[in-house]
Amino acid sequence: MDKWVDLAPGSSMMDCIVSALGTYSQTGAESGYISEINGLSAGDGGEASGWMGTLNDWFTNYGFGAFTVAAGTLGSGDEIRIMYTRNGYGADLGGSWDNHIKTVK
Repeated sequence: MDKWVDLAPGSSMMDCIVSALGTYSQTGAESGYISEINGLSAGDGGEASGWMGTLNDWFTNYGFGAFTVAAGTLGSGDEIRIMYTRNGYGADLGGSWDNHIKTVK
């Protein structure tokens, strides 16, 4: 989906994701880790599968709740992407723990 979300002073990356999902179901945002979106859960695609996110094409190194307007780590015009990885904890999406380049393929 492609959706714009309005930011508030207390907004976090996680808040934006939940807002953008709208009527799609999700599990885990309230505890800091999205484990399921609309019936597709972490582990369904294999042992190393699950939901990952980027902020401005950079794979985040903290939970989505850590990036906030208040902290200056989230702002107007930022682009958030949530993707499902099936292989290598994001290797199929262009992320890898073995390299320093964390941008999307």
